[in-house]
Amino acid sequence: EIPLQLLVALHPDDVLGPAVRATFGTSFPIRFDYLDTVGGGNLSVHCHPTEQDMRHVFGWPYTQHESYYVLVSSGSSVIYLGLRADASADEFRRCARAADEHGIPFDIERFVQTFPADQHQLFLIPAGTPHASSAGNVVLEISATPYLYSLRFYDWLRSDQDGKRRPVHVGHAFRNLNQSRTGTAVAADLVQPARTVRSGAGWRE
Repeated sequence: EIPLQLLVALHPDDVLGPAVRATFGTSFPIRFDYLDTVGGGNLSVHCHPTEQDMRHVFGWPYTQHESYYVLVSSGSSVIYLGLRADASADEFRRCARAADEHGIPFDIERFVQTFPADQHQLFLIPAGTPHASSAGNVVLEISATPYLYSLRFYDWLRSDQDGKRRPVHVGHAFRNLNQSRTGTAVAADLVQPARTVRSGAGWRE
């Protein structure tokens, strides 16, 4: 009957433990939310700030690493994650600026990889990694607490309720882009296949 955030604020060492409190203060360090794009559109392609940028630009003591766990997939939907091996960051930036400033669309898949949104697949998304969920998914997003800092590369030229193009954050996004998250390293490091840990009669973990 008492909000968890109040308990954490009043008794952080009891709830979190001293070591976790030293890093996260009185913020519960994990958040869960659902991203439902069934019958909707693609999410914006974005990244989250690096730890250094989060601290020095946004004044937050830790960054937002996260993961996507696919609960529902349309069968043809995808997860956008990491750069293509042949992507030019300079060309990506030029296209993103042209879209933001002049409303010129571009094919985001020239620069960002896609992976099938297979049900029960887990995608790891370290800060600085471009990512998005396509239309047709329900994704459980598990992340660190700061949810306010999604730095958009591209938002499909969508408009807000006033008819103005929704803001993106090209300068911030490219300053935080981790260009090492590219090519086959993305699949090897961030899209691990499920493996059996243990099993018994009628069950498998």
